[in-house]
Amino acid sequence: MIKGYLDKLGDDIPKKDVDGDIYCKGYLLLCLGDVEKGERYLKMLFEKDPKNLKVINKLLNVYILQKDFEKCNLLLNRVFKEYIKHDIPPFLFAKYLRILILHNKISEAIAFKKQLQEVFQSSMYLAKYKDSVWKLYFELGNLESYIGQYEKAIASYLKALSSLPPTSDFIRAKLLYLIALSYYSLEDYNSAITYLKKSIALSPNYSKSYVLLGIIYLKDNKLDTAHKYLHYALKLNPADKQALKYLNFLKNNKQEV
Repeated sequence: MIKGYLDKLGDDIPKKDVDGDIYCKGYLLLCLGDVEKGERYLKMLFEKDPKNLKVINKLLNVYILQKDFEKCNLLLNRVFKEYIKHDIPPFLFAKYLRILILHNKISEAIAFKKQLQEVFQSSMYLAKYKDSVWKLYFELGNLESYIGQYEKAIASYLKALSSLPPTSDFIRAKLLYLIALSYYSLEDYNSAITYLKKSIALSPNYSKSYVLLGIIYLKDNKLDTAHKYLHYALKLNPADKQALKYLNFLKNNKQEV
């Protein structure tokens, strides 16, 4: 079906201004695995309109999959020059932070975070992008957690949670899990358990919350409870190496984690 649609569009880039067809062809070529051609079509559209968010997002996804930091960096720096800072959508800031973290550019990520303070102090910006600013708080939390600033990470995740529009329970469950993980890193196990149980209540199939609960109860020597959560996590996700590791640990009757 995809191949038939591509044949209908033709092999050459259209001469007329039919951006919709160009985007569709670029996207479909990516779906078929022809990354070089797909990228070529999308870059053509980007050159025509450097503020086309749909094209920017798709190109970034391609470069992230390719693990090509230089292309990501060049594209986003070009985009940032096209926009006034307060007009840049939060998902672009968030994506840039994620790219920096993925490529272990932590000092650059920290410096970029400082530049964002002006954005966060703008009530107009926060109001304008109230439905998507959670993505930026989410990536800030990931950065802060990565560098061991767990209290700050918790604050950022809570802001992401409070600014999240009505959406899938899975995203909320993941945020609650990340808050719990930060509390776990701070050795505040009671708070971690509270947030993990909230995560499970929202999304009963989120296996990571069960694994972390199992580990916490194992540390507290509540072996039956630990086994229950770890066993259920493995039932949800048979490939979960952590759940399997700690279940084997319990099976071997060892005394400490």
